[in-house]
Amino acid sequence: MPTDTALRPATNDAPMGLDRSGSRDAADEGPAWGVSWERHIELVVRSLQTRLDGAVSPERIRAEVEAEFAAFSEARIREYVPVLVETRVRARLTQTPDGP
Repeated sequence: MPTDTALRPATNDAPMGLDRSGSRDAADEGPAWGVSWERHIELVVRSLQTRLDGAVSPERIRAEVEAEFAAFSEARIREYVPVLVETRVRARLTQTPDGP
């Protein structure tokens, strides 16, 4: 088994967003994971605006996206959060009132 700590899974002995040295990952800054997180929000909002082609107001899209990202604020694995957010918000915004 390798002894290099970089190959071992992270343990729960450091607060989320901090490595063992106490350094903060740039993507973990602030309550919404910093500038990187804001960038993801913006990309998802733009993608949904394009896909929905004016059927939903930009304000509603942004509000839904921000709320959905907030629901994932404690996610330990963050790579797929933007995809999950976009999928969930798109499904919610394209449901018909009479739908299933």
